[in-house]
Amino acid sequence: MNPDQLFEALFWVVPFAFTLALSVFLLYSSGKDKDKLKQHTQKKAFEELEASEERYKNLCENARVGILRMDRKGTITYANRLLNEYGLNRDDIIGKNMLRFIPMKNRPKMFMEHISVVRGKNAEGETEIITPNGKRIIEYVSNPVKHDGKIVGCETVMQDVTDKKEMEKKLEEYAAKLETMVEARTVELKKSEEKLGLLVGQQTSLMRSSAEMIRSSDMRQRLQAIVDAIQGLGWRRVILSVRDEELDLSEPQNLVTAGLTEKEQVFIWTNRQSGKIWLERFGPEFERFKLGEFYYLPYSDPLVREKFRRGVVFSHLNPKEMVDWNPDDLLYAPLRLADGRVVAVLSIDDPNDGRRPTKDSLKPLELFLHQAAVAIENAQLIKQLNEANAKIQKYAEQLEERVKERTQELVDAQKKLLQSERLAAIGQIAAMVGHDLRSPLAGIRNAAYYLKTRASPKLDEREKQMLQTIDDNVTHSNNITSDLLDFSREIKLEKQLINPKAAVQHALTLASIPKNITVKDLIADNIKVEAAADKIERVFTNIIKNAAESMPNGGRLTIASKTGAENLSISFTDTGVGMPDETLQKLWTPLFTTKSRGIGLGLVICKRFIEAHGGTITVTSTLGKGTTFTITLPAKIQNDKKQETTQVAFVPATETPQTVREIRSACQE
Repeated sequence: MNPDQLFEALFWVVPFAFTLALSVFLLYSSGKDKDKLKQHTQKKAFEELEASEERYKNLCENARVGILRMDRKGTITYANRLLNEYGLNRDDIIGKNMLRFIPMKNRPKMFMEHISVVRGKNAEGETEIITPNGKRIIEYVSNPVKHDGKIVGCETVMQDVTDKKEMEKKLEEYAAKLETMVEARTVELKKSEEKLGLLVGQQTSLMRSSAEMIRSSDMRQRLQAIVDAIQGLGWRRVILSVRDEELDLSEPQNLVTAGLTEKEQVFIWTNRQSGKIWLERFGPEFERFKLGEFYYLPYSDPLVREKFRRGVVFSHLNPKEMVDWNPDDLLYAPLRLADGRVVAVLSIDDPNDGRRPTKDSLKPLELFLHQAAVAIENAQLIKQLNEANAKIQKYAEQLEERVKERTQELVDAQKKLLQSERLAAIGQIAAMVGHDLRSPLAGIRNAAYYLKTRASPKLDEREKQMLQTIDDNVTHSNNITSDLLDFSREIKLEKQLINPKAAVQHALTLASIPKNITVKDLIADNIKVEAAADKIERVFTNIIKNAAESMPNGGRLTIASKTGAENLSISFTDTGVGMPDETLQKLWTPLFTTKSRGIGLGLVICKRFIEAHGGTITVTSTLGKGTTFTITLPAKIQNDKKQETTQVAFVPATETPQTVREIRSACQE
């Protein structure tokens, strides 16, 4: 308990003691019965004690410090409500050992201090406590608590000093950082301190300005600090402009002024002089006007009036207000680095004391200009460094992205290579299997044909159905063999002019569309493209069959065409069951199929045929609504109906090459 709280407790206890003593005296002096006096005294004391305890309890509860009471084992028995502000819910901590809220590294120390307190000693110090909001730093004082003359625990008064400690730490870090910056960037200023002993006032002002100047790395803020410092040395108007290597003023933000109106600032920028002119002003012609590092030009000089007719904002002061300074006089200086480079130009006029400057009076300012030049150069270097870092960061991000893209390309290329090798192996196996199956299949078909023709009159319906089943399965097996061979062999195209509408009509005939499916053919009948007829027929037939199979309960198949400048697109849209995304992703994978019969090469072969023509085949599907296959062929489309050309007739894929040649010959004749 601190002294203020102790005083407040005594404030309430002393009157109580005085009142009690007075009551005893009055009762005794009045000659009352001793027992009655005793009962009255005890009752009064008990009431006052209860009131005192209530006041003490309220005092503890409302105190602006944390208060904890613990038993001899360190178990918390009381906590005032200020602990809630520390992030500790007192309902959660009462009944728990106080060491649970102390970091492990501090527990031995706190444990020993607790032992010392319950043995009758006081303790105070600083420690960390663990709260749901993080660690907090507290200062504490612990005192033993007695009951009936025995120590039953201890009471600890604590105060949160986390913010205070953090602020002290930040102040120390900031002071160290500022000291480092000052030491690193004010080398020339330290050398000049010895020469400015006679000008303490100006030196103090410039030192303060130097610290303000280097506190910021922003160029504009540094320029403003320089201008303010110079104006504070007794000059009403100051103009500071940062120059490039040619002494040109290239950007408006590199011009900072003090004591000029906004209109005058615009005039200075609009009528700024080139770097060539400033080189002349720092050249031999103006050498006679030098005053240390400055150039003092009295406007009474004819050369000055001739050379400074333009780009000058003349003073508004009355010459009578001056001592020996003419309001039209000029004073300027270059801000040079140690290597002689000029980084800025300073122009000042209208001194507060109205006197002409002397070499000695300008010495402090000369020293400050060297420091200002270094500060400006550092700001430029910081800006260039930040820009370079930004470019490097951007380049690094681009490089990282390019590496990711290249890595992905290599991964994709490796996947394609592995797939190509796998497909090549499948192709070799397919070629061998296809050739080996052709002969047995032909024998089975011939045997079935022989039985059908020879024994037909003697066969019943069941036997005829079995022979037809054999023939159908041989046809299906032959189609699989053809798919295997088409998948394995190199695609060769015999292109001729074909009519896409006729090709679709023939494919519809081959596909055997069920009666419950409506076909809507919207392909223009006057279009002809150059393509391999057998390959296009195979693709159309396969897509139409797939569309019919996707509509087991009937539906509509819409076939439409769209002509472009150099291509023809044909779309097949059904109203079938559609396909999920998982199926669409694997649709062009060899040997992938969702059908009970088939080996998953139909669409793969169709894709190869279309790509061999230089075209594309794409698919979109919505589950439950239907699917659209779109074939795009690059072609020079011909719409002229009168053009005489050879049109290829479409024949079933099962016909022999001799039959195809005969039909083509008949069409040509």
